[in-house]
Amino acid sequence: MAIHTFNAITYSNKLANAGLDKKIADVQAEELSNIINNDLVTKHYFREHLDNRLNALLLRIGGMLVAAVGILFVLLKYHS
Repeated sequence: MAIHTFNAITYSNKLANAGLDKKIADVQAEELSNIINNDLVTKHYFREHLDNRLNALLLRIGGMLVAAVGILFVLLKYHS
């Protein structure tokens, strides 16, 4: 698996070399760097939190199933 890094200075220089004003290129690179570093989720982080949510959901479903079976047995016992 390849790990990609974002180099804001290289990105800014490429924008400036393409004709964009240097100040605008610097701001664009800085903002994109902030988005990448703060807002993107890694696969590991996503999988870890997804697994946690799945475990919590399975526990809830299991609890509801146990409760439903218990209620069913009680109803069948007293109905007979």
